[in-house]
Amino acid sequence: MDNFWDFHIHSGLSPCAMDDMTPNNIVNMALIKKLDGIAITDHNSVENLSSFYHLAKIKDIGFLPGIEITTREEIHVLIFFEDLTPVNYIREVLQKNLPDIQNSKEIFGNQLIYSMDDQVIAEEKKLLMNATKLTFEQTLNLSKEIDGVLIPAHVDRKSFSVLSNLGFIPPEFNGKFLEISEGVSKSEFYKEHPSTKKYQILQNSDAHQLTNILERGKANFFNKEPYKSILQSLK
Repeated sequence: MDNFWDFHIHSGLSPCAMDDMTPNNIVNMALIKKLDGIAITDHNSVENLSSFYHLAKIKDIGFLPGIEITTREEIHVLIFFEDLTPVNYIREVLQKNLPDIQNSKEIFGNQLIYSMDDQVIAEEKKLLMNATKLTFEQTLNLSKEIDGVLIPAHVDRKSFSVLSNLGFIPPEFNGKFLEISEGVSKSEFYKEHPSTKKYQILQNSDAHQLTNILERGKANFFNKEPYKSILQSLK
């Protein structure tokens, strides 16, 4: 069976995302675009995952909980996990490691937490765009602690990527996927960065507004294997 996924979508909790990036709007847009599954990966926060997780079950679309963490080196990494079990632990880690700087809504935008029916139930006060105190290695260890998968985000970019900020993929990273931006040629990327040829490539929307969510034909394709979760396909 076909299995098309967009693994990098921001809800209205991320300050750079539109306020209408609500659970129902995102899930319904993904269904309109005939996706089989999505992941929500807000900046340095897991507060909207529960609403999306339960709504996805009702709407019968695949859902992978995730987060986009900014490391101390200002590298963006995606971490995915199987279900909501690690959420409280991740929340505790981030509370200790995200700088206590308040969000300025006028400058950075809202940071909205939604109920399953799209009601705003709270706002995150800490600015989520800041780098955490976690190094790349510590973030990798966090993903292992929760039996998750870490994937370096948009490694083709000139900022907030592991290649731009470190110049190489750290040897402790033993994953099999890297993410590059939608529209970037895989062959050209490999040509420019030959050391990355051992990795497989994901291309996601990094959607901050509804229209950015990937169409089925541009989404990441996996063969759907019996008894194998999408998380296991990423490992």
